[in-house]
Amino acid sequence: MWLYKFLDIPQLPPELEQRVMELYQTPDRESQLINNNSYANAVKPELAGKTHPKDATAIKNNRTVRNSRGFRYRLDSEVYEWLEKNLTSEYTDCGLSVITGPDGTLIPHTDQTRLYALLYTFDAGGSAVETVYWQEHNKPLERELREFGSDYSQLDPVERVQFPLRTWVLMNTNVMHSVENLVSDRVQIQMGLNAIPESWKYSLVKEI
Repeated sequence: MWLYKFLDIPQLPPELEQRVMELYQTPDRESQLINNNSYANAVKPELAGKTHPKDATAIKNNRTVRNSRGFRYRLDSEVYEWLEKNLTSEYTDCGLSVITGPDGTLIPHTDQTRLYALLYTFDAGGSAVETVYWQEHNKPLERELREFGSDYSQLDPVERVQFPLRTWVLMNTNVMHSVENLVSDRVQIQMGLNAIPESWKYSLVKEI
């Protein structure tokens, strides 16, 4: 089973990165929001009875931490054109992702609407930020959509990694994962996938 892969794909051109960062910095980017609070339930209505990320918490070091949220925003049309030409047009959603939250942790979870996530990070959210893969005690490594690890004492770390900036990283989001040590916004392009193009090639594959 693989956890993540680095794609052998060119970096986003500087002029398109500038378009993305202009969106991040614009005061009215909320008008371009993709994944509002009702988005996941609309895409996957069978998940409506499960805990929503906005309500999720976890016990960590004997205290309750609130879940950070990842919001995605519609990109400039020229950015989409480049992504679809160089990557794929077969995605569940794709946009600028901004992860922020009060307690510096995107708690252990599986994703809501996708089996895989393609990431391209501009700002990690801090120099000590890690993506951590987890296995919950007495549970399989791969899980269903929208599951949370609500107690860190019941989780074993499987892999810790700091993804490099401006690198296309494909994550297996069926495995429970978290983002730890956030001190500022984590800014990325994120593309959701339920199938992986066979034409993609990789410079690194992390297996377990």
